[in-house]
Amino acid sequence: MSALTDPYTGHALVQRVYRREELYNGDYVSLAPDLVVHLADDHTGVRTMGHSALVSDAPTIRRNGQHRDNGILFAVGPGIRSGQRLEGHLADIAPTVLHLLGLPVPTDMDGHVLTEMLEQPEGVAYTEPADFAAPDDLALSEEERQQVEDRLKGLGYLE
Repeated sequence: MSALTDPYTGHALVQRVYRREELYNGDYVSLAPDLVVHLADDHTGVRTMGHSALVSDAPTIRRNGQHRDNGILFAVGPGIRSGQRLEGHLADIAPTVLHLLGLPVPTDMDGHVLTEMLEQPEGVAYTEPADFAAPDDLALSEEERQQVEDRLKGLGYLE
């Protein structure tokens, strides 16, 4: 993949290709793509994959909304330390929000509370994982289940 370059700049188009086991873990790894392509940054703010100039003369789709590795989190309000730069992951947002709302964080939740951004980083409360099985009185009827399935099919989520 390192030989795949932009014909105009000569820069590599692919930074790295990962096997799914390098990026994911848990019971559902087999559902992830076999390979994940990490595109190189082209330094223009636009990434292109399958552009006709790079592949063939046939018209193709130009994708200019690729995901980036880094994001920005802005937090302000009571209990938040100002001017903090921190390293975190997307999975850290949910446990941090739970903590800021005064709720306990399930022990099996991915990520951790971003205590570096808190004026009082101690006192994170944890709880055992919840049982997410719906009580019988909240279970869907067969007709309701079929309606949900039909809607998901209509949206393209199910075949």
